[in-house]
Amino acid sequence: SGIVPTANILQMGINDTLQIADGFDRGIEYENNGFDSKYFAGSDSIKIIFDNLYSIIHYVNTPAILAPKYYLYTSLRNIGNYKAYRQDIASSSKYSISKKFWFVFTEQDYLDTQ
Repeated sequence: SGIVPTANILQMGINDTLQIADGFDRGIEYENNGFDSKYFAGSDSIKIIFDNLYSIIHYVNTPAILAPKYYLYTSLRNIGNYKAYRQDIASSSKYSISKKFWFVFTEQDYLDTQ
C-alpha cells in the first residue's frame, strides 16, 4: 500500500551485518528450504536505499507497472529470493538442520541504482 511501518525500516552502514530472520524447521531438506523474516512477511516489495539518495525496488510479485530501477524476484540480486543467499550449514542431525543465510550487497547493487 506504499506504507512502511517504522519497525520495518532498517539502516545499515558499510560492513554492517544484521540478522533479519530466525526460525526452525524440521527435516534435513538441503535444497528447497528458505527462511521466514518478520521484515519480509506480507511485503509485495522491498525498497533498498543507498546513501539516502539512490534506490532500487526488490519485487516479491511483479506488478503491472515497474519502478525505474528494480530486481524481479527471480533475480539472484533480489533480497527476498532465498536462492540469492549463500547458505552455510551450522549444524545438522538425522531429523533437523540449522543453516545461516548470507546476503551481501555488492558494488553492482549500488551501480544498478544509478
